[in-house]
Amino acid sequence: MTAGLEKTIGQTALGFMQGTMTNIATSTINSVTYSSKKGFGFDGEAFGKSIQAGLVNSAVQATQTVTGGLINTGIEGLTGKALGDTSAMSNFVSGLAGQGVNAALGGDFTLNVLNLSDLTGGALNSGLLELRLGKKGMSMNIGTGGVNASLQNLVSVGQGIATYYDVNSKLANSRQEATGEFASQMRTLYSGTAEQRQAFDDALDNRLQLVKSGKTDFEDETEPGKRALAKTVDNGDGTRTMYIGTAAMEEGSRFGLNVVFGHEAYRNGKDDGEEGQRLETDRAVEGHISTANALMAGYGAGSVGTGFMLEAMEYNMAKASGNTEGMRKVLDRYDSSADYWKLTQDGGLAYDGEGWLKDENGMYINKDGSRSSSVRPDTIGASGVEGGLLNILGVNANDKTAVGLVQKLMTDAGIQHTDGETPADWQWRKSGRVNGETVNLTNVNMGKTIEFDAILAGGYGNSVNTAVFMNGFDKSTDAFAVGNTLAKMDEMNGTPDYVLNRYQTYASAKTKFYNSIQTLVGGATRISGLYGLEDESKTLYVNYGYRHYGIDIAAAEGTPVYAGISGVIDGDPVNHPREGNSVRIEYGYQFEGFTQTTGIIGEYLHLQSLPDVKKGDFVSANTQIEALGNTGSVSTGAHLHYDVFTKPGKSFSENVMANILGAGYMNGAMENKPPEGSSTKKVYDMTGFYEKYKEKYKK
Repeated sequence: MTAGLEKTIGQTALGFMQGTMTNIATSTINSVTYSSKKGFGFDGEAFGKSIQAGLVNSAVQATQTVTGGLINTGIEGLTGKALGDTSAMSNFVSGLAGQGVNAALGGDFTLNVLNLSDLTGGALNSGLLELRLGKKGMSMNIGTGGVNASLQNLVSVGQGIATYYDVNSKLANSRQEATGEFASQMRTLYSGTAEQRQAFDDALDNRLQLVKSGKTDFEDETEPGKRALAKTVDNGDGTRTMYIGTAAMEEGSRFGLNVVFGHEAYRNGKDDGEEGQRLETDRAVEGHISTANALMAGYGAGSVGTGFMLEAMEYNMAKASGNTEGMRKVLDRYDSSADYWKLTQDGGLAYDGEGWLKDENGMYINKDGSRSSSVRPDTIGASGVEGGLLNILGVNANDKTAVGLVQKLMTDAGIQHTDGETPADWQWRKSGRVNGETVNLTNVNMGKTIEFDAILAGGYGNSVNTAVFMNGFDKSTDAFAVGNTLAKMDEMNGTPDYVLNRYQTYASAKTKFYNSIQTLVGGATRISGLYGLEDESKTLYVNYGYRHYGIDIAAAEGTPVYAGISGVIDGDPVNHPREGNSVRIEYGYQFEGFTQTTGIIGEYLHLQSLPDVKKGDFVSANTQIEALGNTGSVSTGAHLHYDVFTKPGKSFSENVMANILGAGYMNGAMENKPPEGSSTKKVYDMTGFYEKYKEKYKK
């Protein structure tokens, strides 16, 4: 039983008891008689009629309260016209239920068929004409009683029924369980702006994932002290995640969390540059103020909490008076920065306003190679531009000479700083004085890159963070790894001798990665389902545009299934109704305790059982992840469905892909464009890979 239902029933029972007791007391008093001849007496017949009428009235009210309360649990959070129509429906249905009880207990069933709103265009709302149905037949008289059955109200009731069914049936059939927990907030998105309605649809289809964070709130590393109740992050695969802090969950007001959802609906989770972030933030703030206004209009000013109420009032007053400065004051309270050093695929470090190291997909890079959507204690870098670079390069911040060389590395890359008497006074971001003029350093420096060659020339080859080192030497080490030799020194293109040992160790790690690749399924196998096969019957591959994006490898049920290529488990294994037990692996390898992932993901479907692994686990190529099975509704026999894909908008190692599938790996690659709700991805033909490695078995 939901909390809302429990509250409705509890309040109804209490109201019924109170009404009954009041009725008994009033009836008793009214039934006492007095005359000069007989003195005091008691009129039993009057008492009985009064008690009966009171009980009927209490029963009618109780019925209306319970019926309305049950319906209203499915209305909670709606705003604007959606709230008006569904409220009309709730009042109409609960009124009919009450009139039904009244009629069953001997009274009349009363409808009010003409309302002042029909005559005044909605300006006035009051009943005019009662239609009574009872034991004495039908009668009509002037009056305001009964259920509002006027034409205008019936139109609104009809629209309310459609809205009620639409929003709640969609929530009931959502692909994401969390939408049920946030049903009120989802209804607010449903009835909000176009952007908010899109967020509603995205959440239903799991394109916007709703996650309760263990954090109280979120601090912007570039602006210490600024807090956010929620944070949206782009996942790089066509989906994004909204992390909701405990402070938002425990905000206390009835609809404060709904306002937070209204704000995050405008967030794409990406870094759109300073101007793009500012525009997005302005729209998000205006969006959540619009949400607050709609909720206050429907449920009362205090329903969104004091903070949101006062903010909305301040913004509304400024807007009404044309005070753009006052409006800007409200908008500027919200941070729009997205700042970090961005690691490029070739090992360069692109200025992006701060000191934390992120990959080209906007994810923070941690010391073990894992990625995260927010800064962790083990995230590479630091909160300041200069301090973060010192950390990335492995330079002691207390060594003034070394710090000076790093500062020169930055200025040589064209990165500007503020005026200052000493280098210790320099600032590298935000607005400051440069040659006596005010300059927005974040804008001026954005995208300027310290190239990997400059890092090597500066003597940082052995101290620079592993992530940077690996990206910088990715292509040349591939030349050695694939050739299985370290003799081609001309491939190093003049790389300094001082990094040779580290370079060779890295090349050896990559050689081991390629040499470890093996078969996916042990024992005798065959391809039973071809890559790219189109299903003309339109009964298979429903979620994938009726095309087979992968290969099916058939063997005896229970045959071992191996990773085939080493990597990291990409999300916890799942049991899908159609695809059965499945798991994904993002391929990669390890060097110096750092896991280098490639952006290339293998998918293994129809496994016999759910694999005993979890998100983030590293598996070697010969790790048995499960056994071949026949699970999932689309499986017609024991087999492994295997496909390899990359995510649009997310970088991947073209070197690794070419070395696994050959230089022509793009030939035959298909863009998977499934129905709305599934993520688009680029899928590659693994038939040649299967043939190459099907006999290579290492346990």
